[in-house]
Amino acid sequence: MLQVNKETENFNKTTVKSGHYENRALFSKELFKVCSNIFLDFVQEFQVKEKPNRARVAELIDDYNQRIGNKLPKSAMLKFYSLLERSSFDKIRNENIYSKATFYRYVSRFKLIGITQKNIVPEGIQIVAKTDLENYYSHLLYNKKLTKNLY
Repeated sequence: MLQVNKETENFNKTTVKSGHYENRALFSKELFKVCSNIFLDFVQEFQVKEKPNRARVAELIDDYNQRIGNKLPKSAMLKFYSLLERSSFDKIRNENIYSKATFYRYVSRFKLIGITQKNIVPEGIQIVAKTDLENYYSHLLYNKKLTKNLY
C-alpha cells in the first residue's frame, strides 16, 4: 500500500470533487508485475559480462539476422568489434576513428545483439560481486544513520 504525505493529502482535498478520497492505494499484482519487469530489465542491462570472442559475436549477428528481417552488416560490425576487443566504446569514441553518427549507429547495432557500453568488462579488470541482497539488507538494517528516525 502506498502512503501519501501531507502535501498530497492537501492536494487531494482541494482537487477531488467527491468529498471522499482514500489516502492509500492497493498495489495490484498486475502493477507489481509491470514494475518488476521494468526493474529486472534495468538490472540486466548493467550486468557485467566478459567480452565475447569474434566467433560468438558473428553467431549473435547471424541469429539476429535470421530472426529479424532488417539485416545487420556482419562484416562491418566484426571490423568495429576488432577495435572493441582491444579497447572500449568510450576509447573508440574519444579516438574519433568514426564520426559521431557512425559510432552511435554501431552502438545501437551492438545493443540489438546484447552487447552494450554498460555490460562488458575491459580486459585486465576483474569484478567480483555477490548477486544476492545480503549486503544491502544488512547495511539497511544495521546502519544507525539510516534507522535512527524509524524508532
